[in-house]
Amino acid sequence: MNGLQIVIKATGLQTLWLGIAAVLGGSAAAAAHGNFAFAPMLLCLVFAIFMQSTNNLIHTFYDIKYGFISSERIAGRTSSGKQYSTPYLLDILKDGIYTYAIFTGTIGVAIFIYGEWWFLIIGAMLLLVEYLNFIGKRPMVRSLLFPLITFLLFGPLGVVSTELVEIGNTQNLTHLIWWDFYPALFIGFVIGVMAMMSHIILGFTFTKGKTDRWAQIIARGQTRKIATLILMVCTFTYTAVALAMPHLLMLDNRLIFLPVPVISFFISVAEAWFLVKPGRERLAWRLSLFNILLVSSAAFVIFMIIGY
Repeated sequence: MNGLQIVIKATGLQTLWLGIAAVLGGSAAAAAHGNFAFAPMLLCLVFAIFMQSTNNLIHTFYDIKYGFISSERIAGRTSSGKQYSTPYLLDILKDGIYTYAIFTGTIGVAIFIYGEWWFLIIGAMLLLVEYLNFIGKRPMVRSLLFPLITFLLFGPLGVVSTELVEIGNTQNLTHLIWWDFYPALFIGFVIGVMAMMSHIILGFTFTKGKTDRWAQIIARGQTRKIATLILMVCTFTYTAVALAMPHLLMLDNRLIFLPVPVISFFISVAEAWFLVKPGRERLAWRLSLFNILLVSSAAFVIFMIIGY
């Protein structure tokens, strides 16, 4: 593999759908108030993709540096059958991190035009969360707190920030009140919980080449059963919130929301069912991605139609 191929693989393209779902959720919340704007949404979408890619590169960099994963998992082997050297891979990943970070920062500056000073606060929060989550030998992503970080990034933080950027395109953000955030908070909670479920399933899916303690833990049948139980608790929780949302927001067309959480519930049950079956983890992972995109897209379409 050449350097470009290594960087692209390390960006974790299969995980980028979570960031896309968060932007769709934020656009749904903005549409609920009649503030949907395509240009800001597109900027947020590109920003989310590049920022998540940068995060994945940083995560992979430290995984290889501290020996949590083998170099073969990322770069394969040379034509002569040898593994790539760790310093060589780290240099390539470092260049990739700098490149993606420059693109992410440039897009962030463009978003600031819409988000005003609110975006500075959100940007600082994102940087802090990313630093604690990914950087160093013992980042949060390798602790029991990793589901919480995933919930915050792709849930309330991602959804609310996207809504603020789109609202900033049409009105002064200083006039907002808490009621304006209610749709974003409900949608952000649901998407955040679903993203957390996807992250848990991901931990059981791509384990080849991992050498850390987590890979040994998830190999146990007991851990898989506990994870399945957590998935079911999360499923009932987000479904209850999604079903209650139209009533708590006092929407006129409440029944139009009903099919979405019901269908999503059964998909999540299928995810838990396949996770408990060894060898079916990838199917559970794909279902979780489809599910979160289904819910975020449906929320966007529905709020575009009926408003708030």
